[in-house]
Amino acid sequence: MTKNISLIIEARSTSRRLPNKHFLKANNKMMIEHQIERLKILKKVNIIIATTKNKSDDKFEKISKKLKINIFRGSEKNVLLRVISAAKFFNENIICRVTGDSPLIDAKIVKKCIKYFLNNKKIDYLESDKNLPVGTGCSVSKLSCLIKSYNLNKSKKNLEHVTWFIKNNPKKFNIKFLKFPSYLHGKEISFTLDTKDDFKKIKNIFAKFKNKKKINCENVVKFLSF
Repeated sequence: MTKNISLIIEARSTSRRLPNKHFLKANNKMMIEHQIERLKILKKVNIIIATTKNKSDDKFEKISKKLKINIFRGSEKNVLLRVISAAKFFNENIICRVTGDSPLIDAKIVKKCIKYFLNNKKIDYLESDKNLPVGTGCSVSKLSCLIKSYNLNKSKKNLEHVTWFIKNNPKKFNIKFLKFPSYLHGKEISFTLDTKDDFKKIKNIFAKFKNKKKINCENVVKFLSF
């Protein structure tokens, strides 16, 4: 891989359904710490937490320092601009986006998406298979693609959901959805952390798999399918 790609983790503490969810702990580590450590197997990728300027998000500063990753602070509601600004600040021209509520993210899936994108230069935007469980995959795009989207559409929906306009305008962008084997599928399964029940489920998964390397999409799908 190349160093001119940023892996941006969108995170803020003011979730309506589960405030401060990133700081909840399993096995004595915060959810966001688990996620970052899982993503650190990706070499030569600049990991950045993109959070807000709110006082409540100061805690991400300490986490980024502890785990030796970068941090960028920007708009709370204009997430698209926050992501664009983070990439510009660190002089990156390719962006891999993940949300900060995915402590079980599968770094191998992310790696495959990045590799495919880098090897296919005509693609503007790539997203992992829609059949994968929510919270295991990512999207990869050129910075120029996000800037174009921002300039063409400043609706609330696009600013909050970052890639909404891109995915709904295939004639304006070269889009690819990368397929993965069916044994990884489980679109009815969610790996994301949005509710207290999600937290209980994720804690059980961390308790089940003592060996961190065994926490991957395939094994967790099997575990949750029983």
